[in-house]
Amino acid sequence: MSNKSPKSSPEDHPPFVGILSNGASGDVNNNDYANYGKPGRKRYARYEKMREVAEDVAQEVVQIEKTIKYHNWVQLGATAESVTLKRRRPSTLQLQRARELLAKTTPELEKVRDFSRQVIFARRALQAAGWPETAQAYVQTLRIGDLGLTALPFEVFVEIGFDIQKRSPFKDTFVMALANGGFGYLPSPRQHALGGYETWLTVAHTEVGASPKLVDKLTELLGKLKAASAVSSVPLRFESLGSIQGTERWDWWQARTAHVPGKEPFFLTTMSQTGKGTSHDFHDILQSTSRDGGKTWSEPAIVASLKRRRKSDGFEVAPGDLWPTFHEKTGKILVTGKTFNFENGQREIRLRERVSYAVMDPSTGKWGPLRLLDVPKKDHSGATITGANAGCTQRVDLPNGDVLLPVRYWRDPKVHRYTSVVMRCTFDGETLAYKEHGSEHTISLGRGLYEPSLVQFGGRYFLTMRANHSAYVTRGTDGINFEPLREWKFDDGEPLLSYNTQQHWVTVGGGLFLVYTRRGAENDHIMRHRAPLFIAQVHPETLRVIRSTERVLISENHATLGNSGVCRIRANESWVTCGEGLIWLGKRKGQFNKVFHMRITAQ
Repeated sequence: MSNKSPKSSPEDHPPFVGILSNGASGDVNNNDYANYGKPGRKRYARYEKMREVAEDVAQEVVQIEKTIKYHNWVQLGATAESVTLKRRRPSTLQLQRARELLAKTTPELEKVRDFSRQVIFARRALQAAGWPETAQAYVQTLRIGDLGLTALPFEVFVEIGFDIQKRSPFKDTFVMALANGGFGYLPSPRQHALGGYETWLTVAHTEVGASPKLVDKLTELLGKLKAASAVSSVPLRFESLGSIQGTERWDWWQARTAHVPGKEPFFLTTMSQTGKGTSHDFHDILQSTSRDGGKTWSEPAIVASLKRRRKSDGFEVAPGDLWPTFHEKTGKILVTGKTFNFENGQREIRLRERVSYAVMDPSTGKWGPLRLLDVPKKDHSGATITGANAGCTQRVDLPNGDVLLPVRYWRDPKVHRYTSVVMRCTFDGETLAYKEHGSEHTISLGRGLYEPSLVQFGGRYFLTMRANHSAYVTRGTDGINFEPLREWKFDDGEPLLSYNTQQHWVTVGGGLFLVYTRRGAENDHIMRHRAPLFIAQVHPETLRVIRSTERVLISENHATLGNSGVCRIRANESWVTCGEGLIWLGKRKGQFNKVFHMRITAQ
């Protein structure tokens, strides 16, 4: 095989490991015996056909190897067990005939081809008489991602291999023969009835019913491998809480909620005052509060320190895309997001965006000023960090008070393409300060990767990111460094079809869930298919959305629902807050928008 590898540089073709194994091929042959001896049939010299087959296989492997993608995240697994099988034994008559044949054998007779074969099998029959009553057939199953491998100590018939594949829970299953020993051929009971060389006593060592027992055992072991990666479905219950209605002039958009625990829990929802007629006409930040578990909400009120303001350079700056979260270590509500910058109050200049934050003291209800996070001038690649912001990003607060804040930025001011990272920051109740950031993630399509959202689940961190054409996910162990990206897919391998909008995380009832919008939901009339708002459970190992768990969280009603936020209340409860957007584009033009609060509990 190595002699057939391409003659090029090691950089172009790095070394790879090739594994060659007998498959389920015990009763097939690459020689055309059906036409053996007929006119026109090619006659092969010794080993010529073997080299021809090897050449074909090697060339195919070389071509396929070029398309293989390396991943370091696929799930691995292995199971093994011994199966007790009866050994076939020669009858008294067979032993008698064998002894009689061997008694009259001479060196001259052994040179006769047909007679020599009889001698060989006569000797084997006598050997078989001394075999143990049973044999322990050691069978294995292996898992490499979505691939199942089976191994058994026989030359396996093709139909048995097909049976294993048919019953396997994996999408693809390979059968490896002559593994961990050898007990000869493994014909099916049907083939035993038909007869043939492969069914002879000393060629197929074990009982006639061996193959059904082995297939049953392999199916059982494959099922265990699959079940080991299965996720217990967490049934959810939804409850619509009190909503907040927009006004004739303003929509309330980019609405998100924070929860302050205590004897009298306090809920704070922040919203962007958004003009009707364009998506980024952001003005002041408003707040609405609830002290009855979200049933009723106070009249939205402007937060004085978070008003849109005109600067001395002529720019109007509005805080926006905010996400409030209670910071348990300090007892403050830390609101993170970005700034929108409008030249002469009109033209939005994205390169001026900054990571913005503000602090609210729930004990007094007082807000601090809008502040900006200082970030490094360059990233790990040496590129300049420009336009960094934390708009619409879901963060994680650590027990020591540090904040894991997802941020996006431009590497090239001339190319509108984002790179996403998670920045580890300190927070003392007043000031948010950068400490470090980890792996940097982008793609070469569209606007790159942006609006990253982070969650901690099961001792690991999961990061989802928006792209123009799709959405991506990854995970890591320290909260700032992550594995190679994967495009979001359902567990059946089909694309999730979420694109050009946010996804966020919900952890409830011991399950990991994704909140998202997508194509393919009879929603072509909605801008960027941003409604309805879905929720579905995510497999934390495969990082795929489990299609059977998908449910509509907020129904489509001729408005976008792509800008949502998640508030974790407790282990068994989370809220999703979402303000309707772009009503003026649809049938509800002229109506007031609503901010929904959806309570999610595990049943």
